[in-house]
Amino acid sequence: MSCLLKISAIRHQLSVSEKKLADFILTNAHLLRDYSSSQLASAVGVSQSSVVKFSQKLGYRGYPDLKLAINESIARGFQGESAPEPQSTPNPAGQPLTQLKQALLAQVDELNDPRQQRAAAQALASAQRVLVLGQGFCQSVAAAWVDRLALLGLASQSPADPLLQWQLCAQLGPGTVLFVIAMDNASPELHRAVRRAKAQGAKVVVLCRYNLDNLWAHADIRLYCLAGNPPEALSLLLEQSAQQHLLDCLFLTLLEDKSLAETFQQCRNALKTLEP
Repeated sequence: MSCLLKISAIRHQLSVSEKKLADFILTNAHLLRDYSSSQLASAVGVSQSSVVKFSQKLGYRGYPDLKLAINESIARGFQGESAPEPQSTPNPAGQPLTQLKQALLAQVDELNDPRQQRAAAQALASAQRVLVLGQGFCQSVAAAWVDRLALLGLASQSPADPLLQWQLCAQLGPGTVLFVIAMDNASPELHRAVRRAKAQGAKVVVLCRYNLDNLWAHADIRLYCLAGNPPEALSLLLEQSAQQHLLDCLFLTLLEDKSLAETFQQCRNALKTLEP
């Protein structure tokens, strides 16, 4: 995952001094190659210890590791911290939204490790049972994902009732998968469900926004959707687009399994016989 994209994704959750560091780094990343931690602190107007703590908050041991990761991001061609802003008056063809989605999906691909996607596909393909939980608006995404898993012959459920969700979590164990889809900060109930499933030996897959919420820290497999802080009016649209993109990619990875692909074709053929 690009270090600069990681910084951009959590910027809106940072403290004032951390935002100053984040903004300076995102704007002047090419300068950091020659900056020591004390020079960076002086340029931004924070303490040297703030630079070290900022590095550690991002998951690095210290500033030298952060600087190395930033240089790698530059070498990989990181282009900026966010998708382009929409025009004040979108044209009838929806071009600004198209541009936002294109930039967003490029960021989603950059955020995610292909090995995590393949691990998620392997976990789903071998699961005895899959419980899919969606929080808030994600419930509709979760329900649609269960329908697609059914086309592959994979037993899955996505109850909307919180009590039923908790009861089904209690039945998870080795050989089962808890698949969580969430936006923003996850609810306490969702955190408890993830911890319970993991404690009982279930494999936990989390698809959520990359931020400082620690829901994904408890997951065995992590898939990240939206990066950065999109325009408020478009937040839900863009987040669902990102989630759907990841699930599309995951579905295609599942179809690489010959047995699942055959089941999918059989389901398609059966559905065709029902068409008028």
